[in-house]
Amino acid sequence: MDISRFSVEDFVLDHEFRIWVLSPNKNSNIHWERLLAANPDQIKKVKLAREIVLNLSSKEHSIADSELLDLWNSIDSDLGKVDYGKVECEVIPINSGSILKKHEFQKRGYLWYSQWLRVAGILIIAFSLSLVFSLIYKTESPKETLPVLVFEEHKTPPGVKSTMTL
Repeated sequence: MDISRFSVEDFVLDHEFRIWVLSPNKNSNIHWERLLAANPDQIKKVKLAREIVLNLSSKEHSIADSELLDLWNSIDSDLGKVDYGKVECEVIPINSGSILKKHEFQKRGYLWYSQWLRVAGILIIAFSLSLVFSLIYKTESPKETLPVLVFEEHKTPPGVKSTMTL
């Protein structure tokens, strides 16, 4: 099945898609997970179509008490048979929403050094702005010219008294 050119309406009208959304099983989950992995650009359309299908199917699913008891007994008996230490288990999502969330998180990668790059970028911008403002608004203070120090000498001839007031 090629879903690369599907629109939201095509997904909503597709019988396999509706079955997958309304009553998923292991095979349909694997099938749709492969399709979404091959067509990651369709994930937004699939999410919207899933919401539409879920909103359109407003009938409530009820299970009889006897069926529910049989189901729990089956689960309990199957859990007792499996030895998880010897078997490699593959985790398969239960419903269509978890498969869509899985692909959503795989799309975005987190770089461990991205936080440091942000801090370095902010510091570079701050230093460059301060440099630009200091160049633009540079106020030149008038240089004070220091007077040249000149020493005055007063000599009195021998034998004459003189007074000087500073």
